[in-house]
Amino acid sequence: MALNLVHPALLYVLFQLLILDHLRHAPAFLGRSPVDPVTLCVYGAQFLGAWTVFYTTLMRDMGLRSTWGTVLLLTSLVAVVSQYFLFPEPARTEPAPVWWFLGVQIVLSSTGWVATMVHWRRGKRAWEAERAQAQGGLRP
Repeated sequence: MALNLVHPALLYVLFQLLILDHLRHAPAFLGRSPVDPVTLCVYGAQFLGAWTVFYTTLMRDMGLRSTWGTVLLLTSLVAVVSQYFLFPEPARTEPAPVWWFLGVQIVLSSTGWVATMVHWRRGKRAWEAERAQAQGGLRP
């Protein structure tokens, strides 16, 4: 019952924060400030992923189907678990594997965001057309 109170988007953000907390000592992030363009790109992708998960739950509540939010949530959970096996000591890890690891998540969240927003717009247009037809053919 308590899990019903936790929104999936919040879980996604928590998983992403766990990943960045684990990798913050990796050479790829050493010396980078939070407002560094590369770091902002990572944070921006996390924001898009959280937005995708949020919109996926909204579409589910509207009766529409969208799997991207579920895919992102599951892949971030897998990433949280696998990072401890892939990067047991982040301080000794080369930057390239860390960027590949984060890059996959950036591509997934960006692609998922675009696909979800396109799906959302189509659903919204269909809903508006249905509503206009129900009101006697008036266009909004």
